[in-house]
Amino acid sequence: MKAESPEESAPQEPGPQESGRSVEKEIQAIGAALGHARERLGAGELLDLSALDGRIGRLCTQIEALPTERAKGLRTRVMGLIDDLSLLARLIEVRLAGLRARLPQAGGPAS
Repeated sequence: MKAESPEESAPQEPGPQESGRSVEKEIQAIGAALGHARERLGAGELLDLSALDGRIGRLCTQIEALPTERAKGLRTRVMGLIDDLSLLARLIEVRLAGLRARLPQAGGPAS
């Protein structure tokens, strides 16, 4: 039996292909999470978006580490995420405006 050298047994850093696939999977996962958040918001449920900032920050770091051409190839998908985030933000604003309208005015009689 051949003994492995430390280089052969050490875990390999992901190559550009694997890193690119990992980024694509994360873009898809974040997009799904945003869709789920929109559904929950539409159903009047509370949202916990606290992990989203970290996930998007890590995604940006991963994209920056990709070869330039590979990163450019993700532009359309990243722009789609930005659009999804903008839509969710607008829906949250509408929801908040509706909640504010239902609250009694400060200093006025409560209904």
